Amino acid sequence: MSNGQQLTSCPACQSALIQIDCCRPFGQAGALLERRCPECGYTDELAVAVEVADVLAEHAAEFATSLESAAELWITM
Repeated sequence: MSNGQQLTSCPACQSALIQIDCCRPFGQAGALLERRCPECGYTDELAVAVEVADVLAEHAAEFATSLESAAELWITM
């Protein structure tokens, strides 16, 4: 269901920091992702299959957990 856009980097500046701001249902088997790039300010909406949105959400949760662990380690140093 993706329209062929790059999911994990900014289409404008190629930054890997593109972020999903919002995810909401789209059609019967899709999700609409609102994304933004903190480096260049690019924003877009991207229609993807629900399974793709689920995988991206899982990766974002794992990344957040890693950041929290790193922050806790930094604080205890």
